[in-house]
Amino acid sequence: MGRHAPRRRGLAAAVSSVAVAVAAATLAVLPQNGASADPAPPAGSTSEITLTDPAGTQPRADRPLVAGANGFLHRQSGITGLLWTDYADGTSTVLRTPDGVYAPTGVCASLGSSTCPTAWYGSDADLVALPSAGSVALWDPATRTTSSFTSTEAYRGLAGRTVLTEYAVHDRVDGTWRSRALTPDWMRITSGAVTAADAHGVLFKVDGYLYYLDLATATATKAFSGMSARPYTVLDDDRIGWYDPASGDLHVKPRTDPGADEQVIDLPGPGAQLDGAGRWVYWTCGDGSAGVYDTKAATSRAVTGGDVLLGDGFTVRHDRAARTLVLTDAATGTDRVLATDVADTGLAMDRRFKWTVDEYTGLVAWTDLYERTHIARTGVTPSAVTLFGSETPSYVGGGMPFQGSWLLSRPVTSWSVTFASVQSGAKGKATRTVTGGASTVSVGTDWYGTTADNARFPNGWFTWVLKATGTGTSSAVTVASGEGFLQGGAPVRHDFASPDGPDGRGDLLTLNSSGGLTFQSGTGTGKFGEKVSGSGWATSVKAVPFGDLSGDRCNDVLVRLSSGALRLYKPRCGAAVTPKTSYTTLASSGWTPYDVLTSPGDVSGDGRPDLIARVASTGTVYLFKGTSTGTLSARVKLYDAWKGYKKIVGAGDLNGDGIGDLLVQDTSNTLYRYDGKGNGTFAARVKVFGDWGGAYNAVVGVGDITDDGRADLVSRDTAGNLYRNNGDGRGSFGSRTKIAGGWGGYRSLS
Repeated sequence: MGRHAPRRRGLAAAVSSVAVAVAAATLAVLPQNGASADPAPPAGSTSEITLTDPAGTQPRADRPLVAGANGFLHRQSGITGLLWTDYADGTSTVLRTPDGVYAPTGVCASLGSSTCPTAWYGSDADLVALPSAGSVALWDPATRTTSSFTSTEAYRGLAGRTVLTEYAVHDRVDGTWRSRALTPDWMRITSGAVTAADAHGVLFKVDGYLYYLDLATATATKAFSGMSARPYTVLDDDRIGWYDPASGDLHVKPRTDPGADEQVIDLPGPGAQLDGAGRWVYWTCGDGSAGVYDTKAATSRAVTGGDVLLGDGFTVRHDRAARTLVLTDAATGTDRVLATDVADTGLAMDRRFKWTVDEYTGLVAWTDLYERTHIARTGVTPSAVTLFGSETPSYVGGGMPFQGSWLLSRPVTSWSVTFASVQSGAKGKATRTVTGGASTVSVGTDWYGTTADNARFPNGWFTWVLKATGTGTSSAVTVASGEGFLQGGAPVRHDFASPDGPDGRGDLLTLNSSGGLTFQSGTGTGKFGEKVSGSGWATSVKAVPFGDLSGDRCNDVLVRLSSGALRLYKPRCGAAVTPKTSYTTLASSGWTPYDVLTSPGDVSGDGRPDLIARVASTGTVYLFKGTSTGTLSARVKLYDAWKGYKKIVGAGDLNGDGIGDLLVQDTSNTLYRYDGKGNGTFAARVKVFGDWGGAYNAVVGVGDITDDGRADLVSRDTAGNLYRNNGDGRGSFGSRTKIAGGWGGYRSLS
């Protein structure tokens, strides 16, 4: 087939290499070395190109012999000798020895010989054996030169780069030939005994037994008995075996343990076939019936059986009598002739060599009677990428990354997994997208709970979404999604304690009449559960849950003492805050004039928590920004005369922009929201509710306690009942829900 011979495994691999070129409706293909290629007019919804080089007046036959890593060996009628064709550029070279063009002899002389021994010219490597009387010339495609190997023993084949002779194996070590006798010492490989070979091992027959020869040790092990004279053998990466067509049984063993007990698999009888592509399954039975099953619709459609290959949404059948390829749309059952004058040698090897299907691009290729190569697009819409199976963890933290793997229904050209935090950290929600290129079967990624710039995700729940673009398609589709739980990440506002440490859920800080400060742990169901308490506090203190100002990834607590001193207490994650907890004195006095101390989170856009304070006598409101040194900056006035507000509540991010917001309640019980702008100021107020909370004596922006990623509100009335208003993520709240009673004994809630 000259310069345009098919690549490894025949046309099956060649089709994929032109998939991108044929995706356009108008095509212009320019072969190398001055060859011509003329687009053929489209037939129906099919676009076709014909590679007209080489062209001749006589049909020719071609037989593949060896597939290497960078090219393949084959024979062609009308050409003396053997041809090596490179995959990269399609160029072919006639093999020569110092005596001239090498011509096969003996049982291999005929192009159609069925008795030419397996691996006679090589197997599984870019090295070709050219046997002759008394020696073997080894031709290297990389240099186009030969070297000679001689032995007193009869030549039996070439496995990878190892020469097989009657009683030994021979390979090069540091440029010198090494010969090793077969083990056991009586072992002998007779003429025509090799049935399969690759770079690591050989299957060969001894009487009615099948032996496996491990090339690393030169040891032959009896693997199977009861073999037929010419068995069908299996030599795979991890299995060896043979197939008995009389019984339909496949006998297999692990390749690493050929002496182990065999596994017998009962395969369908002669004439049966089962193929899958995308959502479609093609089946045939021994009685000649055939059909295509749609796994999505759970329906089956009868089709004409025979010499058939399945694509994604179609089948192609070789009608040998008519010399045509017939395309059947799997969804509609409609037939149309795709190709005429298709070459036919009468052998089963024609399928995937003389004609083939790229299952997922919708491309079909074939050679005509004059060895011209045709490539056509079927026009059948491919199925979307779906998920066959996955392994995804539900937990990330403590050195345990997210290690996800997904088995896809079809090859893809690209894919992505996007991770998103449910909770907000100091700068809002976090995302991370991991991308990948082409993959045939599965994709996977490791993720360690960080963003692209290595910032930690907030603690708590996260989601992931896998998208992929199928081969032959142009748009990504969502393949799978899920969620997981992350710990050891960035702290979440108002999250202090839970049975297993910070969990991304808001906690409520209460002070009782005995001087106990207690973290009431949010459960994620809208209520509070476990408690972590620290005693020894004066009942006159004002405690303010704060973010992580100290930089240890654990939230801190501001405490104002009756003396007017302000301290930043830094409890460990999950630990109680007590008077003995490590602290930094922010001010030794001067904080008694403030009747409101509350933290909305970060309002200045630097990722650090800030403090809002109001002077009781004047109603003036100030901002104290958190600093990188773990202190508060000098105050900045925000508002005058806010004495008319009964409550000022740091509520966290209410509208989903990643900036802390304020809630205020006036004397007429109207609730307003001030949206943080990210520059240390707030936008004009927006009314949230009217006639709201007249009986409430405490209102706390507690963070998210419902696991939906939205900041919620907790309030206590004068009767000691505790209520929750679910945040909607748009700056407002749902109706209240009573979550507890008997909370009137707490001196403060914050």
